[in-house]
Amino acid sequence: MLPKYLKIKEIEKGKKIYIILKTNKTSVYRKVLKKLEKEKTKTEKVQVVLSNKIKNYEKYFQNYKILDGKSIFLGSIEPILHEILKENSLELQDLYILTNNYQEKNINLIRNLATKVKTINVITKEIEKYKILEEMLEKQGISIAISNNKRKSLKNAKIIVNLDFSKEQLNQYIIFRNAMIINLTREKLTNLKGFEGITIRDIKIRLKEKENKFIERNELE
Repeated sequence: MLPKYLKIKEIEKGKKIYIILKTNKTSVYRKVLKKLEKEKTKTEKVQVVLSNKIKNYEKYFQNYKILDGKSIFLGSIEPILHEILKENSLELQDLYILTNNYQEKNINLIRNLATKVKTINVITKEIEKYKILEEMLEKQGISIAISNNKRKSLKNAKIIVNLDFSKEQLNQYIIFRNAMIINLTREKLTNLKGFEGITIRDIKIRLKEKENKFIERNELE
């Protein structure tokens, strides 16, 4: 019998997702860990733990892959953009990506989206590092633009993907008043200076029993 704070979904034979309900009690996570260890002994496959709260207890789950809404959100940007744009073609859009971290997941996202949209504009203080990426992509025939002009960079930006800018950092820029910001940080971007557009901050995830797949839904701030 499973504890009330743990649900298990089998997405296909031998592959399970372990969903931990919201709780702040360390004792609960320790009990969950014991359950996962037993499951791993039986199946030799405990692949994914799905929880928004578990990131605070990551040290207990070092042997498991942990997903939360933001990590899934990052990997779902392209279908989310298609869903938001509806009849407007993604290939005709100018996309603005905000990041001050030069790291693999951001590089991969930029590299992937650069082949799907009209232009990619990377707004970053790490200009020299992202210039390396710009040169690499240029050799492959893919063009991106790197900048950090606080007055001009986002002045005409209609679609913005915020990877790691804080609200304080964003408020240093002039943002197009009616822009749409897809926010991948955990900080709520409310009451941005001069901004009257839409901020999408998360997706809700549920498992559809019959088709055994994720269904994603946008959530607005």
